[in-house]
Amino acid sequence: MRYRINYRKIASAIYISHLDIQRAFQRAFHRADLPLEYTMGFNPHEKMSYSPPLPLFVSSDDEYIDLDLAGDESAKEIYDRLRPQMPKGLVLNGVTKLLPTEKPLSKTFKWADYEFTLKVDDPTGAALETKEYYEDDDRPLTTTKRTKTNKNAVVDIRPLTCEFDARESEGSLIIRSFLNMSNESLLNPLTFLKALQENIPSLKDAKTEKIHKIKAYR
Repeated sequence: MRYRINYRKIASAIYISHLDIQRAFQRAFHRADLPLEYTMGFNPHEKMSYSPPLPLFVSSDDEYIDLDLAGDESAKEIYDRLRPQMPKGLVLNGVTKLLPTEKPLSKTFKWADYEFTLKVDDPTGAALETKEYYEDDDRPLTTTKRTKTNKNAVVDIRPLTCEFDARESEGSLIIRSFLNMSNESLLNPLTFLKALQENIPSLKDAKTEKIHKIKAYR
């Protein structure tokens, strides 16, 4: 049977890499004595897949793991066995038993709702300037990215974003936007923030206080 694990990565875990999170979950699954299924071949490994990796320094309320188990345990039983084994900084939200027709993680979620908290000299003025820039559809949101051929290329990431907002809150600038999270055109939140700082003068020297993924959407 295939199960979907939903978990949170809280602030204390933002320094843990995606690879270390994978290792932590593998150990947690073994401590919970879950009957893991393995691939065939010379070097078998657990049948599991993860949400697109979060960069360091980014927290999240909505991360996923798909897991194949040899048994037919209920989702509640898996939750009850796994929750006490969760490593520090990773909090279990829930477990769902998946139907055979359910799409894999790589084809399930299309957008991620991110919130960025920045420290700037004038957060109210910066919010106005940022919204004016983004709401002008004729202005590209460009930045330099490293291509698969290891070359630098200038790209416009505006088509990979939607539902943008910027406001002042408690002396900080809050920016919120949906970023594309599909495998074919995944937009890294750090790349998005870099593009904003390169195109909007009031954000050039902004200090990042927090980057948080609120929810993933289909």
